[in-house]
Amino acid sequence: MNETPLVVVSDRAEINIQLSEVSKIYDMGEVKVNALSKVSLQIPKGQFIVILGPSGSGKTTLLNLLGAIDVPSEGKVEVVGKELSKLNRKKLTKIRRNHVGFIFQFFNLLPSLTARENVEYALQIKGLNNTKKRAMEVLEQVGLAERADHFPGELSGGEQQRVAIARALAKSPEIILADEPTGELDYETGIAILELLSALSKKGQTVILVTHNSEIARIADRKIRLRSGSIISDELNENPIPPKDLRW
Repeated sequence: MNETPLVVVSDRAEINIQLSEVSKIYDMGEVKVNALSKVSLQIPKGQFIVILGPSGSGKTTLLNLLGAIDVPSEGKVEVVGKELSKLNRKKLTKIRRNHVGFIFQFFNLLPSLTARENVEYALQIKGLNNTKKRAMEVLEQVGLAERADHFPGELSGGEQQRVAIARALAKSPEIILADEPTGELDYETGIAILELLSALSKKGQTVILVTHNSEIARIADRKIRLRSGSIISDELNENPIPPKDLRW
């Protein structure tokens, strides 16, 4: 049960995501796993949130629910005004395609496509035009313009992660969900990516970042800690620091 006082969001704030008493239970035959238990959250547009917690705390499950990859066993999840449990598979796909950008811990790049083509593919799925130009713009943002015509197998792990980030950013989603986006990056590249995500939130995109690195929470507007499927703390950060001031 989540007994932690919730962060109160102003009535004037535009809410992108709302969870009400959400639980997620996985049926493993004789065993039922409570991945999340009675979680309630309001997430306004443009907020930069860092979610912390040990392995098994429910971080990835929460991220999957926020991104319409999964639906709750109990409670309500509303994303951009749509209650997910009332949507069929096709409509859930539309939510993910049009409103959410995912940065996965594992890159999920298509090995037969170049870096640029991987980014273009995400744009083409959404039905956008001028995909090559936009793909090159975001690859330049993440410092990979010169590697645009290389295949994933020709890129380092850090470079593949940056392609995955560029792919997520290319369609200018309202919501960006990032699972350990700096985990495979060197310090300087990681800081550059965090600066980019921070800048996007200031422009009105909602950024939700899951990490084991508690230092990263110092740049966020809000820090949420999970343990055993429940929120144990939910705090606003009155004085976020610039990413360049982080040390790990």
